[in-house]
Amino acid sequence: MEALKFFASCPKNLEELLLSELKSFNLEELKVRKGGVEFSCAPDKLFALLLESRIASRIFMVWKRFSFKNEKDLYTQALKLPWQELMDPEQSLKISTITAIKVTNAFKNTHFLSLVLKDAIVDKLRQKTSKRPSVDMNQPDYNLTLRVDPAGGGFFRATVSLDLTGIPLSNRGYREEGHKAPLRENLAAALILSTDWDKKEGFVDPFCGSGTLLIEAAWIKAGVCPSYLHLKQVHSGQKVYSFEDHLWFKSNPTFQEAFIQTTMKLLERSEKGLKSLGENSFQGSDINPKYIKQLQRTLKICGIPEKAFTLEFHDALKALPKMDKGILVTNPPYGERLDSLEEAKETLYLFGENLKNSFKNFRAYILISDPELRKAISLRTEQRQTFYNGPIECRLLKYSLY
Repeated sequence: MEALKFFASCPKNLEELLLSELKSFNLEELKVRKGGVEFSCAPDKLFALLLESRIASRIFMVWKRFSFKNEKDLYTQALKLPWQELMDPEQSLKISTITAIKVTNAFKNTHFLSLVLKDAIVDKLRQKTSKRPSVDMNQPDYNLTLRVDPAGGGFFRATVSLDLTGIPLSNRGYREEGHKAPLRENLAAALILSTDWDKKEGFVDPFCGSGTLLIEAAWIKAGVCPSYLHLKQVHSGQKVYSFEDHLWFKSNPTFQEAFIQTTMKLLERSEKGLKSLGENSFQGSDINPKYIKQLQRTLKICGIPEKAFTLEFHDALKALPKMDKGILVTNPPYGERLDSLEEAKETLYLFGENLKNSFKNFRAYILISDPELRKAISLRTEQRQTFYNGPIECRLLKYSLY
């Protein structure tokens, strides 16, 4: 089966970690790009990656690339493309345009470029089917991205990509409606995968909040697919991902069978893994009982056995480990989550003192943004890694405690 090009996007600065993950999926032509990794594979081989990636935010099909000179030529070249092979004219679309920095002077209005491409798509589908798609800016069936890059010689290169996921892959489905956690799920997974955690060891988060780090760690230890809850929806007959309504997928029984077989295999593996989790493998605490109660509800949703967790209403500055050794990974309240920088510095200083006194034989990984806050922890930093929590540049700091 012919390989097609795809693009897996990810949070800023996680491209190399995503590349490392994608190498395990038997893909071709892997190339790191800004904001993600491009690769090639047959469509029926795509589904395992889409369902199993812990780091990717979305997966796009890179449908067509072509050169053009100006807005008028963009319409002319786009009109030549076989849009009827990609889209059902009775469905809806949305187009977003992004331009490389080097072409911003040539095209200052990206919305106009989106309109030009939309006109070409509509006109081509009218020619071929006598029907036209509608525009839906909120929940389109086809969410297209037009990227414009310099091509040299007065030309520009257009890349048209189709979002296959609809929902971000970071949305695992276990968060309660309306709840906004400090970390997105794929960033939490990336932090954990960037540590030296041996899955036979205990895992502690003394500032656990609603438990994103703990849940991602439990799923990683058990080999649970990050799309586990969505797999259960698919298995019950629900449509979860955008591609399930796309013409290229609906018109090919081979793709549909490959998708169902993949979901069944991953669902079986995940449920087997959940049963394998041992007692008291994870320890979490938070000073706010609301978060602990919320985490207890979330563990049930995630299928994680209650015996695997030790949860406490506890001040992290006085927390004690329930295991002899292991790893501690946490995202303490900093800046945006405390009333003042001075309060945050005092909190982190006292937390560092508790680590020094109470967590001997542990390695601690702490995510911190402000450099002033890093200085507040009076421990020797063994390792620093840069991450971005949304627009906030952070460091994951490692401390070995003796």
